[in-house]
Amino acid sequence: MYCDRVTLPAYSDIRARLSGVTLAVLLLGAAVLSPLQAKEFSAYISRDTAQLGVVLDTGAVGGLGGADFSAAAFYNDSSDWLFSLGLKASGRPAGNQPMVFGVGAKAYLGMIDKPDSNFQSLALGGDVRHVIPANMPVSLGLEGYYAPRVTSFSDGRELLDLGARIEVEVTPGAAGFLGYRYIQADLNQKKRYRMDDNVHFGVRLDF
Repeated sequence: MYCDRVTLPAYSDIRARLSGVTLAVLLLGAAVLSPLQAKEFSAYISRDTAQLGVVLDTGAVGGLGGADFSAAAFYNDSSDWLFSLGLKASGRPAGNQPMVFGVGAKAYLGMIDKPDSNFQSLALGGDVRHVIPANMPVSLGLEGYYAPRVTSFSDGRELLDLGARIEVEVTPGAAGFLGYRYIQADLNQKKRYRMDDNVHFGVRLDF
């Protein structure tokens, strides 16, 4: 009588996954429980990736000018984690009401499973969104953030985070979206490591 051999995950893999889950819970929990008012929650999934994120309104904090503070936790099927904290100011230019522009900065913490690498990056970027008024409003958006070598630390050399999204507001305060995201990290041990290159779908809830 023969039995199939069961391969258990290595202790280091289990520890890395638990560490990532712990950081994700702490990051999003701290954001939700902060004194800032929660403004938005979003989640998306693809075949290989998933992300949870929250946006907080800083309007009650003096000196920030009503900028939005964001926190997000990203995971892929290669057991990589990417955490981000961002601060972004958005607005509509005069005479061009359908367009919304945003500029800001993000701090990233990456945990790569293979090759075993960790990195921290400070990136600048922004987004642009075109809103199409209708009974069910539709918006088209592009987003991009880049961190060069001078603001990348530990095992990181550069980070590029790009995204595109089409979003439909199903009900006031709830929207569904279809998007694409490309995340590339240049590491000391591996150049042009792609953490994401997938089409995803998700939901966004406004508070």
